[in-house]
Parts: sequence; C-alpha cells; structure tokens
Amino acid sequence: MSYSITHQFCSQVEDLTTMCCLFSNLKKREDIPIILDGYTRIRVPRNNLLQSTELKALDMISLVGPEAEARDQALRASANAENQDDEWHAKLWAEYLEFYDYDARDAADEWWHQWGRFTDKLNTDGGFEDSSEGSEFS
Repeated sequence: MSYSITHQFCSQVEDLTTMCCLFSNLKKREDIPIILDGYTRIRVPRNNLLQSTELKALDMISLVGPEAEARDQALRASANAENQDDEWHAKLWAEYLEFYDYDARDAADEWWHQWGRFTDKLNTDGGFEDSSEGSEFS
C-alpha cells in the first residue's frame, strides 16, 4: 500500500507494524474484514500525508532561478532564527513534525481501543450480542 517515493521502506515497516498490531487482537476468522478495514482507515491517511509531503519537498528542491534563490534565503533565515520565538519555529516545522512524529503501533492501538475491541460483541446481523465464549484461535 506504500505510495511514498523517498520513504518507501519506512512506510513498508509502518504498514507491517500496523498489520501485526491489528491481527494480534484477532479472536475469530469472521473479524478479519473488520481488521482489514481498520488497517485501511489507519494507513490511507498516513500514506496520503507521506505522498503529499514528498511531493512538496520535490517541488521545493526542483526550483530554479529566482524561486530557488528565495527558497535558499528562507532556509538560511530559518537556520539563523535564534531570536524567533517557539511559536514561529512551531509553525515553520509543524508539517515535518507531524510527518516524523508517528508511531504505527500507537496508531493501531488507538484504532483498536476506539473501534476494533467491539468486534467480539458483534453478531452476524451487525447487532451486539453477549459473547462469553472463548476464542476460536486459543
């Protein structure tokens, strides 16, 4: 599912980590579609972010002429911005922080606790049932 160009290997590790974390909660074969739906809901937005961030970076490094000079001046200014406050730096680097401050295990666990943990209570009609039976895979 990896759409990334320069981060394809880290994206594949994130994909695998997400899949492993979600499937570690599997109790019944019937829950596999729900697990796969959760995987898609977690990974598609992340891969879209990877792709858009990389395309922006490629656009930025591909600039020529006056645009490249303006880019270089802006980068120099950010490197020498010791007199700027933390809010200024946060705005400047916010997208990169979101890009790198990601934990696939945390994302999978968050999805599971929010949505996936209810799969054992769903019956075939889509309603809830009292499931006091043991796991099929125990």
